[in-house]
Amino acid sequence: MRKELFVGFFAQAIYIILSRFFNVPDLFLGFSQGLAICFIIIGILPQEPYLKLKKWKRSMIKSA
Repeated sequence: MRKELFVGFFAQAIYIILSRFFNVPDLFLGFSQGLAICFIIIGILPQEPYLKLKKWKRSMIKSA
């Protein structure tokens, strides 16, 4: 299992716990769920698009 997928599941679990048991503002909950969904999508990508995305990310960091 990729790191991104694990982080996505963990963030989704945090979202569920916070929304059910605590009174947390919707802005924070929405941010948490959006981040979780993004990480889950990245984590389930096939190998080739995943490597292209990682390569693009590294090139953007180096150019900044």
